[in-house]
Amino acid sequence: MRPIESGEIGDLLDWKPMMLLDKTLFGPAFVDSLVSRSPTFIKSKGGKELPLELWISILDFAVANGPEPHDYAFVRPFTLGRRQDDGKLLFFQRFKRWTSFGTIQDIHGVEDYHLSLALPDRNFNRLHTPFMNREYGHPIGIPTELLDSKIDFLHVKLTVPDVIKYMEGGRCRICWGARTIGGNGVGCKLAHSFLGKWSHIGWEITVWDARFDLPILCPLCVGIEHTMDCVRREVQRDQPYDTQRADYISWLETRLQELGFGTISVPRLPPPPGLRPSGGYLFSN
Repeated sequence: MRPIESGEIGDLLDWKPMMLLDKTLFGPAFVDSLVSRSPTFIKSKGGKELPLELWISILDFAVANGPEPHDYAFVRPFTLGRRQDDGKLLFFQRFKRWTSFGTIQDIHGVEDYHLSLALPDRNFNRLHTPFMNREYGHPIGIPTELLDSKIDFLHVKLTVPDVIKYMEGGRCRICWGARTIGGNGVGCKLAHSFLGKWSHIGWEITVWDARFDLPILCPLCVGIEHTMDCVRREVQRDQPYDTQRADYISWLETRLQELGFGTISVPRLPPPPGLRPSGGYLFSN
């Protein structure tokens, strides 16, 4: 996903995609939009005001030390209105109910849900949409000048992993929160339901064994493109297998941190008997 820009309002109203509102950062973004235009917009009862440099420090501290996890809302733009001061408000529908993204079972479900995030009102043949039975909360109106804030609180181009992470508490029925699958047979059937379908873009994946000797990043809640990084990662042929395995799992843990999943300890399970590879790739293509 990516933050939106104020110049996109017209396109967003035509497009009407699903978006993610960070309610925790909404307040700091509002203050930032005021003081960025003029610090005189915020004064104490005695008429005192703070310099812009101090406001910037306060906002940086508030963003860096805010509550965790952040509070998010699933929203969709639907109209542009005016305030009493003649300013503009961008109104959003707030979605309160949808089919869980964390229960998707294969790559076709990922593709369907990605399409529904971009075009939630489109009716495609055989498309399974998570927004069939909708329930809306109160509309949310956001002053358009907030979109010029340097604090990113509104995002578009959502992906399935984004929704699982920010809107569903990370709950994933493929890895059950481990963020990896495979390794001594765990999740191998479900993994193949994602990876085995990549032949339509040129990948033909052959696994050492149907039990997956090494764990890979979860294709559902981490993302298929990151799973493919595991598939393409080379094993050093000149190292003992136990060393290769330890290095790979350390890389896996580092990659999860880089992707924003925090510190996760990947199980260092021993390989099944007779399953030591001859070298090359974790998976061949």
